[in-house]
Amino acid sequence: RKDFRVRTKEEDDYFEVAAMPNPTLDGRFKLNVGFSTSTTASLRIVNSQGAIVQSRDLSGSAYYSMDLTVERGSVYMVSVTSEHGTRTLKIVAP
Repeated sequence: RKDFRVRTKEEDDYFEVAAMPNPTLDGRFKLNVGFSTSTTASLRIVNSQGAIVQSRDLSGSAYYSMDLTVERGSVYMVSVTSEHGTRTLKIVAP
């Protein structure tokens, strides 16, 4: 099995979000969020029914690396929002 890294299409010099592995076979994945400078942002994970299953505030750093877990058998949208916009990734947990 290979691990795949998925990045947002909207990469720029300020804001990058990546998740791996994707798809996640056991519901666990690593989320990396990088900014060019220290900033405040929010993270939301929404399931396929539109319910928020996880959320947290990110502040005081330019780089965040989180080990996250979601329930298997669904698709999730992971969104990171800062003053410079929103980046969204789809996470598949079959």
